Amino acid sequence: MKEYLSIGEVSKIKGVSIKSLRYYDKLGILVPAYVNKQNGYRYYTTEQMFILDLILICIELDIPLKQFNRYISKDNTLDTFQILSDGKIIAEQKLLNLQNTIYNLNAMSKHIEESEKILSTKGCYTSYFPTRFFISKPYTGDFFDIHFFMKEMTELYRTSRKYNLNQCFKQGVLFRYGKNSIDIRSVMEITNPHKHIEDIIEIPEANFTCQFFDNDTIHYGYKKYIKDKRYPDGSIILFLELYGKQARCEPAPMEVEVFIPQQ
Repeated sequence: MKEYLSIGEVSKIKGVSIKSLRYYDKLGILVPAYVNKQNGYRYYTTEQMFILDLILICIELDIPLKQFNRYISKDNTLDTFQILSDGKIIAEQKLLNLQNTIYNLNAMSKHIEESEKILSTKGCYTSYFPTRFFISKPYTGDFFDIHFFMKEMTELYRTSRKYNLNQCFKQGVLFRYGKNSIDIRSVMEITNPHKHIEDIIEIPEANFTCQFFDNDTIHYGYKKYIKDKRYPDGSIILFLELYGKQARCEPAPMEVEVFIPQQ
């Protein structure tokens, strides 16, 4: 038996529990090379340690072990090249997701810092914004219905994740005025517009008149800037959420950004 490793030795060498090794045997992806019929002890060859390494790679990459059998041919040979090729694709996607996560964490921190400055201001102020891009969808609900609002923002968030879009964590409701109509949309700002998304709104660089309102005064802000108001063609009103350093169990404050083209 010198050419074999006991299940205990494999467990110790590879840092894998005996319970897991028995599970791999049950799945048929790492069957012991020899089983003592008298005591049921399992033994493995040193060559099988490579297979175990591949199994551990699959676990690390979240490849379901029940799919491991698809790499084993009828003559019981293992297609290691295909495992490594598939693993590389999955690892690269994980890396991309991790990079996006780091970007989003930095973007959220930046938004919080900017929000803190805004929340310390009083009255109206003017802010310059470079060209901005927003993913959007028609907003058909009540402006003050927080449940509908969060549902809209969640759908936009899923869209941004689907297309690996970098968020600015600025979301809210856009009122865009035409000659005889008002286009109302839920919006989420992004930095990298995707060519396959139709509802991308580009807002050119401009100076905006701004003012923030908290949860207690947002109705006043809506009345001041939206209710019964008629603006010239091309006017834009944005209500965007602000996030401070301390999260509270109430709707977030909102910054109102107003652009009215010169006539």
